[in-house]
Amino acid sequence: MTASWMRREALSAPQMVGRSLAHAQHSMSSLAARLRDRPPAFVATNARGSSDHAATLLKHLLETRVGIATVSLPPSSLTLHQAPLLLTQALFISLSQSGRSPDIVNSAIIARARGAHTLALVNDIASPLAGSAEVLVPIDVGEERSVAATKTCLATMALCHQFASLWTDPDAEGWKRIPQVLAQASGAPPSGLVSFLASPTPTLIISRGAGLAVAGEVALKLKECCARPAEALSSAELRHGPLALASRPLAALMLIGRGVEQPGLREVEQELRRIGVDVLTIGPGLDVPTPADEDPAIEAIAMLQALYLGIEAASRTFGRDPDSPPYLRKVTKTQ
Repeated sequence: MTASWMRREALSAPQMVGRSLAHAQHSMSSLAARLRDRPPAFVATNARGSSDHAATLLKHLLETRVGIATVSLPPSSLTLHQAPLLLTQALFISLSQSGRSPDIVNSAIIARARGAHTLALVNDIASPLAGSAEVLVPIDVGEERSVAATKTCLATMALCHQFASLWTDPDAEGWKRIPQVLAQASGAPPSGLVSFLASPTPTLIISRGAGLAVAGEVALKLKECCARPAEALSSAELRHGPLALASRPLAALMLIGRGVEQPGLREVEQELRRIGVDVLTIGPGLDVPTPADEDPAIEAIAMLQALYLGIEAASRTFGRDPDSPPYLRKVTKTQ
């Protein structure tokens, strides 16, 4: 069987991410130096789909490591609703694979007109979004042919990690480990993972911290590629009501790194098993082991690489084409 583009592009990610980080280092270092000298009032992210999950990771990193409040701003606030938001002295960061979704492009243009400083992370540097920003950092992983994004999302997350690291410390080098850790996570998916992902049971993807961004992306890919009902959820939010779902057939995929969230996640795992939920854990030393790293955000990115490959295999188990999910286009044009 010919390998899908989704699989080929996911397997190319370690090399492509390494190239992306190397090419972006100078721009990111220069921008980070300016931001240390003149910090913005706050950061707003502008993204949808897989790019928005990368933005969720960026929010976590900027708030917990840089110490700056970051908000995910719905593009429609500026486009459809024309909200009179005060964006002077804000840093407005747009993240996009195509750079062609009208709401993402127009909200970036409006934000700049409102006085925000604008940064764009875009794979297509010929796109309207790339031309609209004051600072452009190309994602630079080449054309992505699978509709289900893999290498672009991984590279965007890696760039977010690089950006937050260099903003925190100009000599930071931890982000340089990301390609190696991705390569370690690129083995054939275990049969237990594939069979779990190929089940039609509605599934909660549970994590916290950096893992929550990955949980959102995994839930999206399960819906896109496997037509499986899936929802990403913080383990903290799970205890505020959704546990009632366990009265029906339910599965839970738990993403557990070695960060400060680990004890609470393990408690939730034990509780779900006790009440009869079908639970699979993924992370260093767990049911589906992924590479360990001293940085929980890098561990989370490695989990995503392993899960991309598992979801691709599960999709083919269903007889689906992971490269062309039904009713989905590469460029989504929303207003």
